[in-house]
Amino acid sequence: MVGAGVPESRRFALDVSMLFIASIASMLVGFVIVVVMGRYLGPDDLGLYRMTSTVYGIIMLGASMGLPAAVTKYTAEQGADRGAMSRSVSAGILLSLAVGICLTLLMAVFPELVSSPFNMPGLAGLLRLLSPIYPFALVGGFCSVSLTAYGR
Repeated sequence: MVGAGVPESRRFALDVSMLFIASIASMLVGFVIVVVMGRYLGPDDLGLYRMTSTVYGIIMLGASMGLPAAVTKYTAEQGADRGAMSRSVSAGILLSLAVGICLTLLMAVFPELVSSPFNMPGLAGLLRLLSPIYPFALVGGFCSVSLTAYGR
């Protein structure tokens, strides 16, 4: 087992510092990408890209419904009952997949519902283009959080 002889507080500090370093690196790379894209795309297309990214983030935030955190809580409470943990994780994966498929269908057929308040030509087309990603993103996000707790 990794870190078996290391005190819990030291492992926690190491984990937090690694997350902090990764967050700083991600912000720096994101800044450089936005600057390069801004020069390449121009202000109109960069604004459209950023709005598409923002709408996607808001939809994903609502679509996850707190499911990864809830399943993490339930798997932690189950303790040694692997069967109950497996049922919780399986139900979470299936629910994430179902919500993702519904979002895909909704955004493929009616992207104007989301894009109309922003009055941005082209946003509906980009949201329609982005629609197939929702099932994969929801299940992937669920698995990255919940299966970590499951495999403890």
